[in-house]
Amino acid sequence: ATPMETDFLTTEQLAKRLGLKPATIKGWRYRGIGPHWHELARTGRSPRQPRVRYRLEDVERWEATGDE
Repeated sequence: ATPMETDFLTTEQLAKRLGLKPATIKGWRYRGIGPHWHELARTGRSPRQPRVRYRLEDVERWEATGDE
C-alpha cells in the first residue's frame, strides 16, 4: 500500500473502525460533526464526484478527545 492509502481512511473504512454504517458518517459530515475530512480530486471516470478521505491522525485525535 502507498503511504496515502495507509494514512487516509475512506468513509466505509471509518464506519467499520467505529462500528457504524457509512450513512451515519455521511450524516455527520452533513451536520459538521465527527473527524475532520478532506475532499480529494477524483481522477478518471467521475471527475465531478470528489472522494472524501479521513486522515488517520485526525481520526485518532478525534477518538482521543471525543470532540464533535
